[in-house]
Order: sequence, then C-alpha cells, then structure tokens
Amino acid sequence: MPLRYALNLPNAGIASAAPVLAEFAAVAEDSGWDAVFLEDYVVYQAQSDVPVTDPWIALAAMAELAIA
Repeated sequence: MPLRYALNLPNAGIASAAPVLAEFAAVAEDSGWDAVFLEDYVVYQAQSDVPVTDPWIALAAMAELAIA
C-alpha cells in the first residue's frame, strides 16, 4: 500500500472563505496531493471575532469546483 499525503486547510481566519478554500483544494489536487481535510469549527476556539466558514459549505464548494 503506497503512502498517501493530505493537507489540512484552515477554515478559520483570513483565508477561510469557501471560494478561497476551493481554489486551495484545486491547486492541491493539481499538485498531486491525495486529499484535503478541514477542521470542524463553527466558532474558532471560543473566539467569535475570527471568521469561520462552515466546513460542509467549504467542502461543497470544493466538490463543485472539482466537478466543473
């Protein structure tokens, strides 16, 4: 079984918008990464001032970009 590699993308902070995460995932796929993961925060570590994208919305944006 070959070793596989994945990226854990941040869905909180300045680069956490769903379209940005979808672009990151597309670049990762084009670069040969095997998978992309997201954290499941809805509120980032009790810091309500940090912008967070719902992980399911971000994953849907990634899937839509991958299909298109």
